[in-house]
Amino acid sequence: MTQSITRPQIDLVFDDVLSDDDCQKLIDIGNEFGFTPGTLSIQEEKLDADDLYVDTSIRNCLQAPIDTPPDFFLKDKLFGVLKQARSMYQFDVRGITDLQLIKYDVGSYFKRHIDIGMYESGAQRKITFIIQLSDPNDYTGGDLVLHTNPEATVMPRDKGSVIVFPAFFLHEVTPLLTGQRYSLTGWCYGPPFK
Repeated sequence: MTQSITRPQIDLVFDDVLSDDDCQKLIDIGNEFGFTPGTLSIQEEKLDADDLYVDTSIRNCLQAPIDTPPDFFLKDKLFGVLKQARSMYQFDVRGITDLQLIKYDVGSYFKRHIDIGMYESGAQRKITFIIQLSDPNDYTGGDLVLHTNPEATVMPRDKGSVIVFPAFFLHEVTPLLTGQRYSLTGWCYGPPFK
């Protein structure tokens, strides 16, 4: 008798978390702050501002930091989503950090990478979340792809959806072929993994 092994669900997708107006509000905030070239850290273990650099052979997109004041309109909408993710993964998570609005123009991409890293404070990125802000009919290419054994998974592109996965999972955004794609990326942090 053969026993089949099923892959446990490792990614979560939450549909319709943000309205079209919410998505546009975030894009407007990014345009107000202004976009700069996407950065990388010198090493996976260190995520401090002094150690960031640009390498368009790995990450060719634009980013705008999003401040998160206590009354930030996304807070309540993200709380339930991230609470479910924390429960599923059983990670010790203490908060959200480093929200980045990402803009992909034609030819933009972000090659395979992981998001895990350690801050000077000792906190570590544990959960990645990505909010799709663009209408999927407005662009081609620019797919978010998770690389998990044994196969790669192209994630949904629905506007307003939130995609959540452990920060140590290999993932990429394929080159954008037409149009423009916006997303908001953030991380939940906590004490280092043991």
